[in-house]
Amino acid sequence: MQFVALGGALASVIAAGDLEETLVVPSGLGIYLQELDVKQGAEGTAVARFRYVMPELANPAIEFEDVERDFAHLCQTHILPTLERRGQTAQTAIVSIADREIAFGVATPAATQYFEGFTVEDGTCIWEAF
Repeated sequence: MQFVALGGALASVIAAGDLEETLVVPSGLGIYLQELDVKQGAEGTAVARFRYVMPELANPAIEFEDVERDFAHLCQTHILPTLERRGQTAQTAIVSIADREIAFGVATPAATQYFEGFTVEDGTCIWEAF
């Protein structure tokens, strides 16, 4: 097991396999999981935050529309199975994809980073507009 500290506090335990897993997304671009965090949110609901890195986002020719379908795909085929494998549940999944590894909560203006949010209901990811 690998421990990941976020903001100075132990926030999550990530199995080595979660980070090493080869991910395939509709865009066909290379992507990997940087970190995941599951925390209790408001009113006792759990929020799963999965942060991915897709180095090719640094290419100015690649725009959000090129990776838009990757978010729902990751939620359904990677996030939900990972939570299940870990014996965890979440009512909300936040997916971020950046062109480089970024420390959580640190402004990195040079980075390209996109976010999408999903409600998790009945084993399905339902897109929620921010």
